[in-house]
Amino acid sequence: MIRTRRARIGLSVTLVALVVAGFGTVSALGADRERIRVTAYFDNSNGIYPGDEIRILGVPVGEISSIEPQPQDAKVTFWVDRVVAV
Repeated sequence: MIRTRRARIGLSVTLVALVVAGFGTVSALGADRERIRVTAYFDNSNGIYPGDEIRILGVPVGEISSIEPQPQDAKVTFWVDRVVAV
């Protein structure tokens, strides 16, 4: 048993630091799980570029990953946050 107040505080701080570090690692590994990747074909891609934000009602919810010209259209790959109902 931990008997001193200082030891209990030290243990609490250590446990909190470990939990925060573990959460950061899990968040980094699960970043793709929080996103939905979409591939769409458009008649043209004038005015949009890779890296541009995807916005719904002015709120940023994703980003354009790539734009590939096709013979008849443009292939646009982008992602949106999974929490957004699209």
